[in-house]
Amino acid sequence: MILSNNIIRDVIDGITVSGISGAPAKRIGVIGNQISNATGEESYALRAAWTENVSFISNIIISDYRGAHLFSSNLRMLIEDNQFISSLAVNNTMFGLVVEDILTNCRIEGNLIDNFGYKGIVIKGTLTNICIAENHFVGVTYSSGACIRWETAITSVDCMIRDNDFQGSHWSYNMLVGAIADIYAPGWSGKNNQWDKGLIRDKIVIKYKNTSGVALAVGDIVVLKNVAAGNECTTTTSQGDDLVLGMALGTIANNAFGDVLLEGKTTVLKVDGTADIAVGDFIGTFTTAKIGMKAAVGDMAFAIALEAYATNDSNGVIDAVLIKPRKI
Repeated sequence: MILSNNIIRDVIDGITVSGISGAPAKRIGVIGNQISNATGEESYALRAAWTENVSFISNIIISDYRGAHLFSSNLRMLIEDNQFISSLAVNNTMFGLVVEDILTNCRIEGNLIDNFGYKGIVIKGTLTNICIAENHFVGVTYSSGACIRWETAITSVDCMIRDNDFQGSHWSYNMLVGAIADIYAPGWSGKNNQWDKGLIRDKIVIKYKNTSGVALAVGDIVVLKNVAAGNECTTTTSQGDDLVLGMALGTIANNAFGDVLLEGKTTVLKVDGTADIAVGDFIGTFTTAKIGMKAAVGDMAFAIALEAYATNDSNGVIDAVLIKPRKI
């Protein structure tokens, strides 16, 4: 079934595709429609629930309130080349796209999400094999707004965010940690995303088991532990350790799994300044556990300093970008 080339105006909700539990709506295309002035604070211009093989392609949505809502259970869905535009004043508290409950094998690509001031995409529920790619987020300007917002009660597996352009107050708000945070939620990875004026905020984050014997804190530097599973990390007191992995992104109890930043920007890398660190210097491991230092010739470097630190102690906390480890 194809629903195409319609003009829909002044409705509470625009187009809803819905089946029921055990009898999903199947093989439906919603293509090339114009939906304007969806009104009412709980309204959405596009909605989908209990569906399989549904596509929303090349629709123009101009909404007084919210853009699209995917809920209940949706399987094998394509959302591509749509324009989601809020007609409200800037700094509004509306949402562009809300994804919740169960979503599996879905691609959200090439969409314009414009002037939804509070939340560009809201992600919650159970998501598997989701790709959010090549979208353009504009006007997410509410003071605590974010282009992508991970809400509580989220379970994600094999999900990717790549090649998006984020323009707004913040690119990410992660309610799992309760704050605006430039990190991906567990189960998500990213590549080549840009925020505002081309600032790369991409990160590669992988869960490792901390078997160092002590708890790790955000900013602590870790190395790969030599075990067959290849999923454990520990600390080191060797300068320029060849097995350096990256940096803990939060508290990781001993014998627990937690997020380790392998590549990407951070503002909390712990360093020693005995060897003066200048902007652009390579950083390797130090002879004190969990701390970095200016890498010397022959050291393995894993980060580049974006901030200087020249105090003769191990209390430095600097901006840096983590990179693939390389010998100096």
